[in-house]
Amino acid sequence: MTYKQAEQYIYSLISRKVTDGKTIPARMTLLLEKLDNPQNDVRIIHVAGTSGKGSTVTLLASILTESGYNTGSYTSPHVVDLRERIQINQALITKSVFLKLVERVAEAIKTLNKEEIFPTYFEVLFAISLLYFRDQNVDAAVIETGIGGTNDATSVITPILSVITSVGLDHTDKLGNTLSKIAGHKAGIIKLEVPVVSGVIEEEAKVVINQKAKDERAPILNIGDEFGYEVVTEALNSKHQILKEEDKKTDLLRRSSNSVVPLIGFEFWTVLPRPDRSRFEVGMRGSFQAHNGALAIQSALLLSKMGFGDISDSSIQTGLQTARIPGRMEFINTTPFTILDVAHSVPKIKALVTSYCDLEIEKATVIFACGNKTNYKEMLCELSTISNNIIITEFETKNGPQIARHVNTYSVDGEAWAHAISFEKDPQKAIAKAKVYGAPILVTGSVFFISAIRPLFL
Repeated sequence: MTYKQAEQYIYSLISRKVTDGKTIPARMTLLLEKLDNPQNDVRIIHVAGTSGKGSTVTLLASILTESGYNTGSYTSPHVVDLRERIQINQALITKSVFLKLVERVAEAIKTLNKEEIFPTYFEVLFAISLLYFRDQNVDAAVIETGIGGTNDATSVITPILSVITSVGLDHTDKLGNTLSKIAGHKAGIIKLEVPVVSGVIEEEAKVVINQKAKDERAPILNIGDEFGYEVVTEALNSKHQILKEEDKKTDLLRRSSNSVVPLIGFEFWTVLPRPDRSRFEVGMRGSFQAHNGALAIQSALLLSKMGFGDISDSSIQTGLQTARIPGRMEFINTTPFTILDVAHSVPKIKALVTSYCDLEIEKATVIFACGNKTNYKEMLCELSTISNNIIITEFETKNGPQIARHVNTYSVDGEAWAHAISFEKDPQKAIAKAKVYGAPILVTGSVFFISAIRPLFL
């Protein structure tokens, strides 16, 4: 098997229909048993949440790496390279190692298939990550859930720390249509006597999370109660100067070309493990990253009291500044100024709109495409507050061609924002059309869409 064949093998699992009648955790348990249960040999920090979990994983892993710990991270989905999901010390798993691990897992899957057990795409990648982290003897691995928590493949692990970033209305077809129901699924990562760090703000969801922690005798730290943050600087005006529109865009591009220049400064405070207040800065763009940064800091401080030794403010600051994720409020140094951001749900679009407003520049021209199960009307309504020109396009991807929404399936007639909408099936033509307006370009929507369109800007 070559690396390309290994990659194709993994992608072939996306369209596989599950017919074995097993729950996801049950199937994941059987697969890991065939691989000698690598999860039992890795200290894991488990992160769930509607929004922010990938960023929080990346920020915390970066802090631990800067503190001298050999740190694995597992996130999903990926934007550019399948191997983005599995990293140690912010370095992607090598193609040669990935190939060997795919071959090992494929052998286990053959055995399971004979028993009428059929592991899925996500389950297989998660298993590969655990094998990799065990083989490389990581000091810790920060693991992101897929969907929910209770019925997620990652729920089979017993972590040393659980983190819940947020609860919002997403994946309602699987998790329920209320915040309390969704919170119940997220709370599934809370395990007996394992500490919890929670960034959940909505009271309806917070009650559920706190009750689960109480039931599991798990000590919990809630944002706004035991720790929190206050944003103190914004990207464009960190010195509070007034800039003209063109100067603002020039300043943004200058900053975006410097990988260590932060965009958000915030005051972090905590009462545990000791009362403290310090200022930090996050390198990943978007005002919402202060929330994720606060979760990562509080988690790191707890870990410092759980056998990880001292984690200094200097290591925290460097870790926060240097962490990056492709396609997440990513500034592209082009004319016009362009931002790429994966925002495939209403909560994520709302966070994006807030972050764009924080930039204090003119309204954007938006290029948008989403999956066929997305609440696109509410997303477009939100985007219309920062754009007078929204170009809807579509995309093709080998990763999941069945999920893309075609332009002829959008219905916008009669909507208050319908005047802002136009359609262009070809993404390249959509980009050309957007450039004519001369405004900043904001490209957003499905992960698969950002993955497909990103190379056209680079």
